[in-house]
Amino acid sequence: MTTQLLLNRGDAKQLLDKLSAMSRLTGLAAGLRDHASQQANVAASLSAEAADARQARQKLAGDAQTALKAAQDAQKKADDALATSQAQSKTAYAQMAELQQQSAAIQQKYAEYQAYLAALAAQRAAQGDSSYLYQVSRSITPDPPAAKAYAQSQMGRYNWDGTQYDCLLQLWTHESGWRVNAYNTSSAAYGIPQAWPGQKMATYGSDWMTSYVTQINWGLAYIKSSYGNPCGAWSFELSHTPNWY
Repeated sequence: MTTQLLLNRGDAKQLLDKLSAMSRLTGLAAGLRDHASQQANVAASLSAEAADARQARQKLAGDAQTALKAAQDAQKKADDALATSQAQSKTAYAQMAELQQQSAAIQQKYAEYQAYLAALAAQRAAQGDSSYLYQVSRSITPDPPAAKAYAQSQMGRYNWDGTQYDCLLQLWTHESGWRVNAYNTSSAAYGIPQAWPGQKMATYGSDWMTSYVTQINWGLAYIKSSYGNPCGAWSFELSHTPNWY
């Protein structure tokens, strides 16, 4: 090239222009290579990100499928448990209804038996056989708390206050202990109010021998008509020996 410059100085400027153009082309080519390399790197990065995104989507899809399967299994278990519970409840209700029917039947037969005993005792008592009343009374189970509660609930019917109930409580505790089957072997008096003879209470119900309701209703009416109120009857009870009213 130096030789050419020396030989042909006239073409020197043209040669320099060519060299300059070649230099620019070389720089442009280098820039294009750099740009192409950068684009290749970007493409590789995007490809990697796309692969990561694809893997993430696949994982999410798998997780969603697993969660759906777990939810379906849980729902099936819940449905099965509900069905079992409903079946058990149905069985329990059926058993309860059967027990209630049996209980009602037993109570009915017991009431019929007690009514029979009361009627038989009344018949024997009317015939003068008071010992039979004593024998029957031993088969009856009293309920003093229930009898007391019922008697207290009836105080208002006679306009009697708590003081009168206290007197009644002492009177019938002394007489019978509030036992529906209390029997006095000396006098043959019977029941919570110690009616003498016991069949007097039949005017208030055929179940006079077993029912504290019938006995108390009769006894309160008797106290009202004979002493005015329970405190009057209790005062009379204590005024003589042996005690009676």
